[in-house]
Amino acid sequence: SWAGRDNSGGQDAAAVIYAGVASDRQGVKTMLLAALPRIEAEDGGSSAGNEWGSSYDLAVPELRAAFAGASAGAVERLGLAGEGLADETLTLLFKVLFRPTGGLPGVRFPLSLLKQLPQRGGQCAVLAAERVLEELKIVQERQLCWKLAESLWPAVHWGELGSDLLEEAVALLRGWISEVEGSDAQARLASTVVELLAALPLQRLPQPEVLLAPPVPAHVLALLALRQQQHVE
Repeated sequence: SWAGRDNSGGQDAAAVIYAGVASDRQGVKTMLLAALPRIEAEDGGSSAGNEWGSSYDLAVPELRAAFAGASAGAVERLGLAGEGLADETLTLLFKVLFRPTGGLPGVRFPLSLLKQLPQRGGQCAVLAAERVLEELKIVQERQLCWKLAESLWPAVHWGELGSDLLEEAVALLRGWISEVEGSDAQARLASTVVELLAALPLQRLPQPEVLLAPPVPAHVLALLALRQQQHVE
């Protein structure tokens, strides 16, 4: 490949591929832009279609390596949240790879990229929710967790998800409150948690009286009761 030929100077092959996409070498960027609507329309299907499927299937590992290298550098520069990221090539590769690869498992990337996903449900919403919850569980510094959650929560279409992921999200927030219960940070966290819970379709939770019991602030159950009443009316 041209990546291999251009690597004679010792430059990393993934970096060469990334630069090739950015410069549209051999029309690769044009091809990816043309393929993107088809990827987005498939909603997580296993095949990208016969029109460009075979070359796409071969390109995925190389494109993934190029994305992984560039995204690692972006995380190092901007942090995991990736706020302020302005990299057209990185965004394009993310949109192309996220769904067909099952959410880019094992690849750390600026989480602000999740906001670039199509604003609809389906498998993409599931993958985005799983990634958000996974990353929030990994981060040890709680203040950063809360900020990440506030930033990323709107990137997930919670209303399109199954009850298992909704329960997981509520359990994560309950755990945070339990950790700081009785501390000076509890009031601020409680306010944050209420906002995050309010964004969830609480009426779809199984046994909400259990999941939303203390230490979850009592007015969350009141919010649920109001929604249920409005639904009946």
